[in-house]
Amino acid sequence: MANQHAAEFLAAFDDHLDSDGQEFEHQRTSEGFVAIIEVKPPIDPRLELGSDLREHAIISGRRDVIPDMRHGDVITQLTGLWFTEDTPPQPWKIIKREDNPADIAIKYWIVRIAPEDEQ
Repeated sequence: MANQHAAEFLAAFDDHLDSDGQEFEHQRTSEGFVAIIEVKPPIDPRLELGSDLREHAIISGRRDVIPDMRHGDVITQLTGLWFTEDTPPQPWKIIKREDNPADIAIKYWIVRIAPEDEQ
């Protein structure tokens, strides 16, 4: 019975990824993957120069599909629900990994890399 429920739960998560997932590329390995992105309130990385709020989100992906990513790795968001043809890819930096074995997904906390930080 438990295996049937697990299979149904995985199928539901796959459906969610298929309908709402965004495409990303892991820069260190060039691996592509699909994950759900959830917007979170901006965070302040407490830079020496003072407050500098940054866009923050959490991505969730299937643990058996998402690449092995580490703190500080950069991923590029290639698609988004709000993206147009002219929207450039959006770079994000991984700041935290949440890998609870009770969850089918691995969650990564990410912060947007602002254009001024890319130089």
